[in-house]
Amino acid sequence: MNAMIKYLGTPRIYTEILTDLQERFPGNSGCFFRQKEILDGQQFWVLEDALDCSPKNYQYEQLDIVKEELSDFNHYEFFEGTQLFVKKPVDKDSFETINKLLEIQSLYSVNEEKEEEISKLMYSITGMETIIASLLEPLPTDEYLQIFSDAFGELLVSSSALYQMDEDYRLVHNHGFEKPIEQIQKLPQKAFSPVNTFPVDVIKSGLYDEIQVLKNKYKTIYTIPVQIEGKNQYMILIARQKAYNERERLIINNLSRLLSSIIEYQKLRETMRFDKKTLNRSDFRLQSFYKGLKYLFSVQNVDLFCEKFADMIREIFQVTNVKMFVRKSWGNLLWGYDMQDYKHALTIKYNTVWDRYDLTKEIEQQAIEEDFGNLKPFFKLESEKGNMPDSAYIIRSLDGNILGIIFLYGFRCEDMEFIKMITEMAGMALEIFIAQGDFNQMLHSYEEVMEAFQSANVLYKKVSQCNGVVDFYNTMKTNLINYFGIKTMYISFKSGETPINFPKNPEKRVLQYFEEYYEQDYEDIGIRERENGSILFILPIPVVSKKILLAFEGEDNPKLNVLLQLMQLGFQDKLAAILEEEY
Repeated sequence: MNAMIKYLGTPRIYTEILTDLQERFPGNSGCFFRQKEILDGQQFWVLEDALDCSPKNYQYEQLDIVKEELSDFNHYEFFEGTQLFVKKPVDKDSFETINKLLEIQSLYSVNEEKEEEISKLMYSITGMETIIASLLEPLPTDEYLQIFSDAFGELLVSSSALYQMDEDYRLVHNHGFEKPIEQIQKLPQKAFSPVNTFPVDVIKSGLYDEIQVLKNKYKTIYTIPVQIEGKNQYMILIARQKAYNERERLIINNLSRLLSSIIEYQKLRETMRFDKKTLNRSDFRLQSFYKGLKYLFSVQNVDLFCEKFADMIREIFQVTNVKMFVRKSWGNLLWGYDMQDYKHALTIKYNTVWDRYDLTKEIEQQAIEEDFGNLKPFFKLESEKGNMPDSAYIIRSLDGNILGIIFLYGFRCEDMEFIKMITEMAGMALEIFIAQGDFNQMLHSYEEVMEAFQSANVLYKKVSQCNGVVDFYNTMKTNLINYFGIKTMYISFKSGETPINFPKNPEKRVLQYFEEYYEQDYEDIGIRERENGSILFILPIPVVSKKILLAFEGEDNPKLNVLLQLMQLGFQDKLAAILEEEY
């Protein structure tokens, strides 16, 4: 066992396992196979190690071929599809020990993959910073588009080419194609068609007949349209022999957004040359943007990020106020920054496609209230103070996930595109240290999460045997305190006009929370920060005839996050069934 532990995280672990099986079962022999990506996304079953066993090949396309060849061996499947073929049967204890070792081995692999992913992300961001530094110079349109076309090729290790629209698209710059296509016929769609405004996977879409001839040589081909003043005036073509992975596709999307922002910015600079006052104001903003962005990429704390980002927005846009809700982890909650008068967290109900909401329009205010929970009481509080925000902007990660919302007061609409670029850059910085923090937490909380799932399974069996609401309450409370670390639990509902609470006499502040929640006309999870630092979660129970609340209070931890998800999968239904029978 000591030898096996010593080699965890290295390929030698497979040798040690086979050696251990042979020592404990003399005359034993066997081998390990694992599925891996070898070339261009193709999956093969690769021999990891063998002891007194000699498969015919090192790798196989199908596992069935291995099974047929080693049909006289006992076959076992372990964590993440690892296959063991061994002459003598493996007892239950040995099987569980091997499975746990391979599970830990996988965690080492995950760590390496995450580090590699973060390194790639940092390389992409560094590349984008270099692009920004180059493109903020007053270059002619053709020149900075050529720089951007080359950037697609360099960041994605691809061939790239730039085409300009005349009658059709004609080649103006090539980066890596041995025999570039000289002319591509334009599509008949209107200027604002989605096909014409977002990156297009040419192989999947079947568009552009001239480009289809490249399918024999390249596994993946994309076109990135470039709009200037609402019309497609350029197009970038990128292609690579190896297929793009998910992260690289995100880079394509993000570079496309950045390109659009840069184009808008360049057009703005051309206009500002004729107005010295406007030019000076723009120069001031760019200096603040550069310094602020440079600083944002260096911070590693969410609260400090919020403080500096809010200062940056105030300084650049001279708005009267900025309020912000951001993620502190990859959970589903957005926490308010520097809002002493509003302690509720927002819930992300939909991964909205909106990037901006004009809150002066009723329909857009309704839209953001549908996309995020707990916004109605926030807007109500702001309205009572006579200080409603006039616009909201979403902060996103590279893959489009929502990381935060900023509410602006006294914002000028003509600055809309510039603030979009700033929020995109801020999203990149925020994503990095959230991902790093969550990954570090994951390494330390894995056992807690697994224990929480096991405890939840035991608790669900106990709950299914409960008779009556009192039995349900006592069973839930005892087990949640013992196994999930909550401080206390509540059940609240009304029979007619009579309030019924478990326990009978909650403190006044908790009763006030319940009364506020009864008066609300939506069914979101309620989240309240308590004076003692803990969090009170309030969940509505799906009973048609009455409004019933189930709440529990505790510290933010991995077990509690698991519980919050599981409470909505079965425990609520059980309580609803009990209450419908009794009341």
